[in-house]
This record gives sequence, C-alpha cells and structure tokens, in this order.
Amino acid sequence: MPARIKLRKNSAILISPLAIGIPMFYYFFEGGKPPEINFSYAPLVVSYSLTFVYSFAYATASSLSAWESGKLREYKIWKLGPARSQYAVAARTLLAPITLSWMVLTLPVVTALVQTGTLPTLVSLGPLFMGMVLCVAHAVVGFAVGSRVPPLIAAPILAAGTWVVVAFSMANREFWMRHVSGQFSFSLMFGEVVPSRVLLPPLLFTGAIALGIILLWIRNFHWTIRAMMAAVVSIVGMSTAINLTSGWGHTPPLLAAQAPMECLGNSPRVCLPEAMHGSISEVHAEVASTLKTLRDSGVKVQPKVVTDSVVYGRYPKSSTTNKWYVGFTQTLLTKESVRYRIGFEAAKFDCKEPNIEKSRSVRLWVATIIGEADEERKRIAVETTPFDGQRRVEGTVERILRLPEPQQAEWFDHSLTEACVGRK
Repeated sequence: MPARIKLRKNSAILISPLAIGIPMFYYFFEGGKPPEINFSYAPLVVSYSLTFVYSFAYATASSLSAWESGKLREYKIWKLGPARSQYAVAARTLLAPITLSWMVLTLPVVTALVQTGTLPTLVSLGPLFMGMVLCVAHAVVGFAVGSRVPPLIAAPILAAGTWVVVAFSMANREFWMRHVSGQFSFSLMFGEVVPSRVLLPPLLFTGAIALGIILLWIRNFHWTIRAMMAAVVSIVGMSTAINLTSGWGHTPPLLAAQAPMECLGNSPRVCLPEAMHGSISEVHAEVASTLKTLRDSGVKVQPKVVTDSVVYGRYPKSSTTNKWYVGFTQTLLTKESVRYRIGFEAAKFDCKEPNIEKSRSVRLWVATIIGEADEERKRIAVETTPFDGQRRVEGTVERILRLPEPQQAEWFDHSLTEACVGRK
C-alpha cells in the first residue's frame, strides 16, 4: 500500500487537527500563555504552557493506540506469517499515536518559548520530558486494551477516561493521586524549578503498568510466570510511587531561588536576579544610603547581605540580623521606593500580629526619617484592618521627632519590643 494512502488511513493523521487544536485553544484563550512579566525564565514559561496539555496528550496516546491495536486484531495481523516480529509491528503501530501526543505536548511549549524570546534549559524541560515518556507508557496501555476490546469501544472510553482521571486528579483529597498522575496543575513562580525526585513518581506509577504489560508479551516463558512477573513489577512500581508522594501536600516539593543572581558591593552586598540587569547599581546605592540614614538616626541595622525575595517563590524567607530578604523586583516593576522597602524591613517585629497603633507609629517614624512618610501613608490608606487611632499615631510620631536623636532611637527599640508584648 502506498505510503500516502497509509497516512490518510492512519487515525493519528485524521484526529490531529482536534488533538492539537484543543490544547492550542487552551493556550491562547484559557490562560495557558505565560504572564507578560515572565523574566524570560524558562521553567516558568514552560510550566505555564504545559499546565493544560498533559491530560490531552495522554488521552491522545492511549485512545489512538487502542484504535490502531484494535484494527490490527480485526485485520487478523497477528495470525499472519511471521514476516516481522510482533514487537516490530507493535512499535511501528505506536509510532504515529506517540508522535501526535508528543506534538500535543511540545507545540504549546515551543510557542511560549518563541513568544517570550526565552531559551530553554535542561532543567526547565524536565516536566516536558516526563510527559513525553508517559505518553509512551499510556500508548502501551492503550495498545493492550485495544488488543482485547473492540476499537469503537476502547478508543472513546480511553480518551475520556484518561483525560478525566488525569485532569481531575487535582480535585482528589488524596494528594498522592495528583502527584502520580503525570500532571502539574500549577505554574512555577520565578526562581522555582521542579526537582527530579518530583518527576520520578509519575514515571514509576504509569511506567510500571506499561512495563507489566510488556512483560506479558514475552513469549519465552510460560504465561503464569509472565503474569507473576508483570504483577510484581506493576505492584512494586505503583506502591513505590505512592510511598514517595504520601507525605507531600497540595503542591509537591519544589526548589526555590534557582534563578541566576547578580550581586554588588559588600556590607551590604545587594543581590538581584540577572533578569533585572541594569538595576543593580541603582538599588545598591539606594540600599546603602538608606541604611546609613537609619544608622545615623541610631537605628541598629547592619545587614551583610540584602537579597531579592522574588526568587523564593511560594517559599518566602524570613530576614535575619545579617541577611535581609526584600522584594526589590516587585518594587522596581511597580515603581515603588527602594528606600521605603528598606525602611519597612528595618522596622521588623518579633511577632506576626504586633499592636496596630505601636507598629504604625514605629513604621511612620522610620519612613519619616528616611524621607518616605508619604509612601507609608499610602500603604496605610489601603489597609483593610479597622483602626481609628491614626491621629494618635501621627501625634506620637510628631512628638518623638522633637526629641534628641538618642532618645528617638531608644523609643524605637523599646517600641519594637512593646508592640509584641502578649501578641502572637
């Protein structure tokens, strides 16, 4: 049969517009695009484009493989003379479904990388490679089902079933199910990457099932031995995957602070992501100037390192005496004052919920001495916490500013402690 006729009859060619069209629709119209502010950070860009497509790719691989396998059974291919080995026939049959499922995965990723002008890195492509391997595993499962169930039944059931099981794994309260499904239904934040140990459980779970099916095909052993081997491999792989993820929460463990950083100066050493290139000198000068103003006013601040907190994503770090974590990137993007952010960090309390009046007085005093009182008043204006003592705060700060600088510094230290007395 001519090659072009084979292609026309291949289910992968016939279904490709729908299989590729749905994920691309999600990409362009349902939030699959990376955000405009993406810093050309490859893990973030790739993760956004993959969020919606895993389930479609797996459903494509399993359903089309079942269809092609069922056709082989209907055409009695397996009863023909052994011109080719069964493995070669199966591999050739699975080539088109696997290729199409890979296209479903990779086209949104390539589109996102091109649109954002981002160069991919090996670690950023880890989730994509995981999905591609799982497409092969789902194809093997679909092929096995299609060899026993009529294709008109197997293909639509596998298409719908695979999509539902994977896509709705996030709705299950048993967190391990979402972690072995092979889908990351979240997007990475700047500075985050998916570690290899998070990619392993899905490969173990679905891969063990696929490997068990392959073992059943080995003709060199009695069927009972093959069945036992398949059962052992499947059970061990699936149970290992479940055990590895049983302690994980809603989101799997991720690595943070992986974005390349650029640092300048010493005491303080200021560090910003390389993506914010061109801002490091200005930020360092502002930080050094603000810290000097604070010290001249008697505030005891001497951080050795002041680093941008944006790279820690959903795992924020708490500042210490020697190392401060400040949202420089957010400040620069919103055109806020670097001086104000440093002053706010200097007025750090030892409790999460300090007394409102005392904390506002401290922060307004700090903002005033560094020349950012208006910024503090803007912040207060948008706070939703009920408070009717702002006039007392303003009066307290006016009174303290009339005192000699040593007494102002003493009041500052005392107020930091007093604001947390009896508070959490």
